[in-house]
Amino acid sequence: MTRNRKRYTRSLPLSGLIRIGMFGVLATGLGCGFVHVKNQHVAKGDQKRELERGIVKLEKEIDTIKLRIAEVTDRDAIRIRLHVMGSDLVQIDGHRRVIDRAPAERVAMRVGRFEYQN
Repeated sequence: MTRNRKRYTRSLPLSGLIRIGMFGVLATGLGCGFVHVKNQHVAKGDQKRELERGIVKLEKEIDTIKLRIAEVTDRDAIRIRLHVMGSDLVQIDGHRRVIDRAPAERVAMRVGRFEYQN
């Protein structure tokens, strides 16, 4: 009979096991949430870095295009190029320019059944 009494006194309490289990689930959930947030942070950082690289690349392309435009629109370069190509075009100086400051007239144009006005 003494054996039966000791059987119940040495058992683990159910509430203690539930508390330990709930603590484990809570710790696991917090750990997984932390890892998920850190992974999102790293992914956003990688995306940001790629966008910054793209911006730098586009800025270099813009600078290159600006240099090309400056090269093409430089009057001296155009004059030399026209001379080398043997063109009959002449350079227009400031005193030979005519600027039309009159207001543009409204022009109506009919194409098919549509009518456009300027």
